[in-house]
Amino acid sequence: MLAIKPYLVLGIGTDVGKTFFTANYCNNSAEGFAKSFAESFAIKPVATGFVCNENFLDENSDLALLLTATKQQINQQNIDNICLYHHPTPIAPHLVLNIDFANLVNFCQKKIQQYQNKTLLIETAGGVFTPINNQKHFLDLAETLQIECLLIANNYLGAINHTLATIEAIKNRNIYLQKIIINNHQNNNPATVQQFIDTLHCFSQNRGWQFDFLEMKKILKNT
Repeated sequence: MLAIKPYLVLGIGTDVGKTFFTANYCNNSAEGFAKSFAESFAIKPVATGFVCNENFLDENSDLALLLTATKQQINQQNIDNICLYHHPTPIAPHLVLNIDFANLVNFCQKKIQQYQNKTLLIETAGGVFTPINNQKHFLDLAETLQIECLLIANNYLGAINHTLATIEAIKNRNIYLQKIIINNHQNNNPATVQQFIDTLHCFSQNRGWQFDFLEMKKILKNT
């Protein structure tokens, strides 16, 4: 499905399935279930809601899931390899972390070089406009890194609006959006996933946007 290159995994918001997709994709790759899955690696440079100190390391966190998916032990050294900034409070990063944007970009670029022979998934936190600090958000990171992006959406009531607004913002920055991946968890939305995809596809065609729409369960079933 994905080439051997880096991808930035963006979301239309929080808890839409970014880690679920990233971890499952890497796990499928690691197990070698499908020839179409190149060897993968994943990092999450910024993470909140993650407890990590000398007395406790949250083994149910997003970071732990990514380490498990890439067959790594959950320990401090491996956490530091995939995450530069983290904080235990589940809150917008700029409110609890002093993130240096240049340092964050440098971290990502070093990982892109380090894992150039793998499909590298760089997972962001929250949505594209989630603040990194008081000047930058994750859309700025996408624009700076200039790598292909994957957008994760969830089929909940209101997601069409959130997804189209996110796509519009991405396209206005001339960022290359390769795929839109739809989480098939519907959250009691009366619209089906197919109706969601059909609506997005219709609007995209009208605006000349070119990218693939994929339902997440189909990606996983390919294994």
